Amino acid sequence: MMNTRRILPGMRISLSILVLIPLIALFTKASSLTGEQLVKAVWTERARAAYLLTFGAAAIAAAIDTVLGLLLAWVLVRYEFPFKRVFDSLIDLPFALPTAVAGLVYSSLYVKNGWLGQFLVPLGIQGAYSRLAIVLVLTFVGMPFVVRTVQPVLESLDAELEEASACLGATR
Repeated sequence: MMNTRRILPGMRISLSILVLIPLIALFTKASSLTGEQLVKAVWTERARAAYLLTFGAAAIAAAIDTVLGLLLAWVLVRYEFPFKRVFDSLIDLPFALPTAVAGLVYSSLYVKNGWLGQFLVPLGIQGAYSRLAIVLVLTFVGMPFVVRTVQPVLESLDAELEEASACLGATR
């Protein structure tokens, strides 16, 4: 049997503690409340606004990702154009950036004195710290998942079937 050395012996324990302590605190606090108190705490005006913002922004970003992701995957599979490989590599940028870093970069670009914010703020477009910003960052982070999921499927479609359907009257 091969003797494997552990690189970081306490890593599993420390990560478990890091996750378990907040969960235990959450369940301990929640179990001390009655059902009515729990519903009251979870269903405050502020909580409902947070739910609406979170789920609304996610739904809008998912819809944008679906449409634009299908379009981008289609263009990358079906067409040749200059700098296609560079553009294809840029699609993977959100995979390389942690989500928090993407949010920080976005906010630094769109603040009042940021590279893009200096042009948008005078037009009345609040690009940073707004609902629009949340939707755009979620779209940026989610887009590669759609493109990279759809791309292989489009590549596997037979181009001859597409041409035959076009001959029979189907449009592209």
